[in-house]
Order: sequence, then structure tokens, then C-alpha cells
Amino acid sequence: MEGITGSILLLCLVGVINGMHSFDVIVPEITTSVYNVCEDTPVGQTAFTIAATDKENDPLTFSLFGPNAPYFSVEANTGVVTIARNLDREVWCGRSTLTIILDDANDNAPFFESISYDKTVAENTPVGTSLFQVHATEADTGAAGIVTYAITEVKPSPFSIARESGVVTLSRPLNYTSLSTFYRLKINASDGGGKCYFPDTNYLSSIVYAFITVEDVPDLDPQFIGVPYIASVKENSPVVSADGLYSLCC
Repeated sequence: MEGITGSILLLCLVGVINGMHSFDVIVPEITTSVYNVCEDTPVGQTAFTIAATDKENDPLTFSLFGPNAPYFSVEANTGVVTIARNLDREVWCGRSTLTIILDDANDNAPFFESISYDKTVAENTPVGTSLFQVHATEADTGAAGIVTYAITEVKPSPFSIARESGVVTLSRPLNYTSLSTFYRLKINASDGGGKCYFPDTNYLSSIVYAFITVEDVPDLDPQFIGVPYIASVKENSPVVSADGLYSLCC
């Protein structure tokens, strides 16, 4: 049964008009509009009597209407209200405040702060030197918010990257003359994956390129070109000026 707590019954009072002029009619007045009724009052028992007056002392006719009117019955001439159905104070439906917490789904890929990284590295840079650091942010939380880094191209590469920090380090010697003078590194940032509604773990990643130019440094001794040099001079050759001497090229 649906409860009727706080129910409103609309009362209609009909007064008999005395006299010839309708504009002399004074509307009857309800003197008490709130009544307390015990919910265990048996059907057929008196609940209350409607208190109403008419200043002209005209006879009054009482009637009830509204969504909860079937629970009560009113005697039209006396205003006595009786119980027509079993009452139930407790309301079967109720209201409450719900707090909805959205669980995080892995819907954001790592985002690099720079669109690319351009570096110049001297060829005599010692192995183990930290060259630069890449960094990507992640909007998700939990495992999905943890970013790791890897170099996915250039193998074998003279460069390595720290998985957690993104620091790129020189791992092998550079040589401007015998090795490449330019490197393009493809660096991948991956999150730790996450799932929410769907059962499969979702992994997201982003890439950025690093362009490394090897700078030449003077690290080689001069070398003669076209050696050996062979020449003959007669013993009676006259002394000549320096302009007539051979020059050696190296």
C-alpha cells in the first residue's frame, strides 16, 4: 500500500443561498484545516468532524475530493469524516541523496611536453653522459597514470633511455668520421594500462622524435698525402732561392 503521510484532502462546502441577490452570498469558512488521525483507526470509525461556519447560518453540504479522498468518507450534512480504507502512515517510496563516483578509465594517452627534441652532441662526449630528458604527462590515475619510456628505432643505437625518468644517455662512443653524423630516435611513452567497464586492459602510448647531430671535433693528427716523396739533385746544382724548392703537402 502506498503511504498517505502529509496527504491533502480538498473540502468542498456548498451553502444554500438565502435571498434574491447572488452577490449577497458569503462563502462558508473552514475554521479548522488540520486534523490528526491515528493510522490504526478501524474502517468505519469516526476520524474527525469538519469544523466550518457560515455567517448567514445557511445549511452546509460537505464533500471530499483529491487523490487520497477514497481513504475517507464524509457525511454530507454533518461533516463527520469516517475511515473508508485501512490507513498506512509509512511511505513505501522515499528519497535519498546518492553519491556517484566515476571510476577512472584509461582514455588518455601520454602527452609529450615537446613536439620534438633537437640536440647537438660532440663526438668526443664520454659514454654514460646524460644528453637530455623527455617528459610526457598522463591525465589518468593508477596504473594508467604511470608512464614508461623506450627507444623503438635506431638499432644498434649509441643511445639508451631510462625507462622511468626518460633521461637519454650516450651508451656507445660516437665518431664523426667513421660512424653516422646524424641520428633520429623514435621515443615511445606508454602508460601502465587500465580497465573499467570493459574486461580487457587498455594500453595507450604516444611517440616523439629526437634529432641528434654529431659535432666534429679536431681529434686527428695531420697526415702526408702521396708519400713517399722521391727526388734527385745533381751535386753541382746551383743554389736557388726558396721559391724553387719543393713543398710538401699534408
